[in-house]
Amino acid sequence: DLNDQPIAVSGLVVVPTAASETPRQILAIARGTQGIYPYCGTSQLPDALTNLDLLQTMIDQGFVVTVTDYPGIGTPGISPYLVGKVEGQTVLDSVRAARNLVPDAGTDFAIIGASQGGHSAMFASQMVSDYTPELSLKGTVTQAGAFDLAGILEARSQDRIGGILFPFVFYAWSDAYDIPLDGVIQPDYVDESQRLAKT
Repeated sequence: DLNDQPIAVSGLVVVPTAASETPRQILAIARGTQGIYPYCGTSQLPDALTNLDLLQTMIDQGFVVTVTDYPGIGTPGISPYLVGKVEGQTVLDSVRAARNLVPDAGTDFAIIGASQGGHSAMFASQMVSDYTPELSLKGTVTQAGAFDLAGILEARSQDRIGGILFPFVFYAWSDAYDIPLDGVIQPDYVDESQRLAKT
């Protein structure tokens, strides 16, 4: 977690069934925003594998594919939504998990992510040498990474996207950084913001 305490995080590891004569490379998928509650995790979805773009292609190419749910999404707790350190660690831990589960998984890996996943992927990329020195990052692809959060929230303050993102960010960050919600949101709207974050 943000305080470097161990926590349980769920996710998926998808592995080719064919034998491999060389160590398999790992592709870590950092998913975009799906929600911030346990039932929103990719591993919790009944059609999880059919909703992963190009998964079959990746498996056919021989990759071991990982997908982290992020903390609090798939497991109890409040997700540290867009808290880069925690999400980055979680992406890297998914690669470690794959190496523990798959005997022929090697140390070479790449990361791909969009939106929230792009944000997570970039943080993970910056943390590899310190957090997972046993791994060898070969490349990172990000799309529409949520980096300029203030700019995103300002640009989306009057539309549906902002109506989704604001509650997620406020609720997650108030928990991660121990900031009272009524110091950020007008007190009359705190309950409504929490309700929106949970839907």
